[in-house]
Amino acid sequence: DFPTLLEYNNYLEEVEDIIFSIVNEEPNAEDAKSKVKSYEEANRSQIVIRQSQRADEERCVADRIASEQRQSERRKREFQEIEKAVAVAKQKFKQETTEVMLGERDQVSAEVAAAQMLGYRNELIRQQRGRGSQIS
Repeated sequence: DFPTLLEYNNYLEEVEDIIFSIVNEEPNAEDAKSKVKSYEEANRSQIVIRQSQRADEERCVADRIASEQRQSERRKREFQEIEKAVAVAKQKFKQETTEVMLGERDQVSAEVAAAQMLGYRNELIRQQRGRGSQIS
């Protein structure tokens, strides 16, 4: 939080000098360490507030990720349930069709025939959407 770019650049340069002095064990390294310690003491409340804000942000991001993962898992389960129901309906249609052909049954049940037609309709819609996104 600096009022001007010049003040911010001066701050960055000072930080760079302090780090260089401490890392390279320059003769003024002890002075640099004491500057850091005095800065930390003078700004302890701001440091704690920023650490708290960062922790809150990290929790928020983690919560968002967890929520998205739960939604993804829910959609995946729903898709699998739908696919399973479609497979069962197809099997039932096939079985009833075979029974009609063998004369064991007069006709395919209306429920199964409607499910078959709905399946064809949904497949056509899915194909059309696929073509529409390819054209765009």
